[in-house]
Amino acid sequence: MRIEEQFRVKAPVQRVWDFMSDLERFGPCIPGCTSVVRLDDKAYKMTVKQKVGPISVSFELDTVVTRTEAPVLLEAFGRGKDPRIGSGIEERITMRLVPAEAETDVVVGLDVTMSGVLGTLGQGVVKAKVKQMAGEVAAAVQAQVEAAG
Repeated sequence: MRIEEQFRVKAPVQRVWDFMSDLERFGPCIPGCTSVVRLDDKAYKMTVKQKVGPISVSFELDTVVTRTEAPVLLEAFGRGKDPRIGSGIEERITMRLVPAEAETDVVVGLDVTMSGVLGTLGQGVVKAKVKQMAGEVAAAVQAQVEAAG
């Protein structure tokens, strides 16, 4: 399933890049993210807990930054499982930063594949949850980055 969301941050592109490309700083902006551990310069282990429709999940995500073009492009791949409910997730993430004078447009694309119980939910339920989470991420990033200015 392909999902794309966009939001604007009232800060220059370099400041937005510095924040969002540092997953230890950016991770807490993801709703339900309870930990981010840097394994090396490109690899992270993240724990994310969410309720999607009637299902509660807790994923241990292995996330690897696969490509960067500072300060405008970051691509990553994440894979995780919730063995408790027998579900898995794989996601390819593309983050593009587009300078807009003293502001920055953030465009995030997600290619998500779900398996197990979570994979049985309809795309409408999942897309609604992702849209809700995207709004929460945007608000958190805006608050963090704009306050730093």
